[in-house]
Amino acid sequence: MASYFMGAGLLLQGRDLTTNGVWNFSYDREWNIENGNMAARADLAVGRRTNAVLRALTVLLVYVIGKGISNRAGGVIGGLHLIIHPLMSLVSARAMSDVLAIFFITLSLGRVS
Repeated sequence: MASYFMGAGLLLQGRDLTTNGVWNFSYDREWNIENGNMAARADLAVGRRTNAVLRALTVLLVYVIGKGISNRAGGVIGGLHLIIHPLMSLVSARAMSDVLAIFFITLSLGRVS
């Protein structure tokens, strides 16, 4: 799912889908660069912006869930906590699929509340 999400982000921001190979974590950075697995700076920026949008949607979803469980103040506190949480800041600043996983986990919690 993350590949489709990042692909949509690339297309919506005017980039093409022919970017780079898959980063192989079994090898070091130099090997990956030599083998064309390092994304261009512009593609990384697009990926980060795409994750920023998903992070904002996740914060909004946490607000809605918190409001549903308690009240508006609970929703605001939950959303603010997610905004400043160091792990969320770290994963949403990278062009990786972690934010999408967090979004889907949060979405599943909305069904429970």
